[in-house]
Amino acid sequence: MRKAVLFLLTVCLVLCFIDALALDYSQYEIRNRFTMNVILLRDGEFVAETWEDRYGDVRNDWHVTWWKDDNILREVDYDPLGTIRYWAAPHMNGTCGILETSAQKLSDGSSAGSAVTLYDWTDKGLTNPRSIAEDVTEVRAVFGGFSVWKKETREIGIYDDSGKLIFEMTDAENMPIRLTFDHLGNLWFATTIYGKTYEENTYILRQVCEGKIVWEKKLSFAPAIFPDEKGGIYTAEHVGTGNYKSIEITKFDAAGSKVMTKLMKADKVVLGCGILAMPETDEFILTGKAVANSRKVYKVYRMVVDATDWTVKNTDIRAMNYYNDYNLYVARDLDGNCYTFASGIDELDASNINPVLVPYDVLDKTDNPGIRLQ
Repeated sequence: MRKAVLFLLTVCLVLCFIDALALDYSQYEIRNRFTMNVILLRDGEFVAETWEDRYGDVRNDWHVTWWKDDNILREVDYDPLGTIRYWAAPHMNGTCGILETSAQKLSDGSSAGSAVTLYDWTDKGLTNPRSIAEDVTEVRAVFGGFSVWKKETREIGIYDDSGKLIFEMTDAENMPIRLTFDHLGNLWFATTIYGKTYEENTYILRQVCEGKIVWEKKLSFAPAIFPDEKGGIYTAEHVGTGNYKSIEITKFDAAGSKVMTKLMKADKVVLGCGILAMPETDEFILTGKAVANSRKVYKVYRMVVDATDWTVKNTDIRAMNYYNDYNLYVARDLDGNCYTFASGIDELDASNINPVLVPYDVLDKTDNPGIRLQ
């Protein structure tokens, strides 16, 4: 009996010790706003779409908010049911502009798309307005610039982050579903040619430099795209069947030639994947989630890969269980620092959960669920 009591006391002490060592997520909470679509800048600053009440009336009290160390630097408010909408337009230098779309109406009351205006976003508010386009159906903004799509006339316009038109296309298939810029003056975008079913869709990836299409390729998947900062591009796409798909990663060079393809796999976890080029070290970094909600597996990974032969130099796995959130994603700021963003999922007490943005390196190291590149 005495041995049993001593054993239970030992177990309790161990559990208390482990609990005491558990990461305190509260210091990384984003308070006062429910947050989505986080865009990391640098020096602890980020921009996000936010609203006041997570599970209240989400149709009201929307903002685009610029944060620094849990403090709101500036924000713009809008009514999601109104005629004016704001979008963050992040710049390569770590600042951010604002795109405004204002709904237009024809004389008969029907919709004519939106007028788009670009603003600088400073501590004085929205300044230096530049009219970009009218009759716009869709806007997509990323680091370095943005695109506009006019459905009625089938036109695509792509602008740099100052608002200068750098590429335009008529008789386009559809709006850009992917868009990215590098630091060398190249841009890439992908569009969709719709088939009778989703499986019959075709996707066209194009590279543009100095206002002209350098190359284009038809693909059977809708790729996530990441510049290698040497004129080439990485693509990533889930492949296979079942719940635990692999991720196919392909490298195209500046001429559009396929250089390398490998599969990222893991053992019975759902993988996500982002790619960060590190041209100064001739490496690239793969980051993402590795989760299995049914088995309460919540992990994130960071893998350093040689950019020449794609050998894996280092694999760093961390635990990240924030209220059973399986929609984890690893984001990177402009200086290459990694953070994990989570909103938390808890059916019993969801209203009291704040999103968190946690520096990757403070997370606890854990075992590798078989993540490999082969």
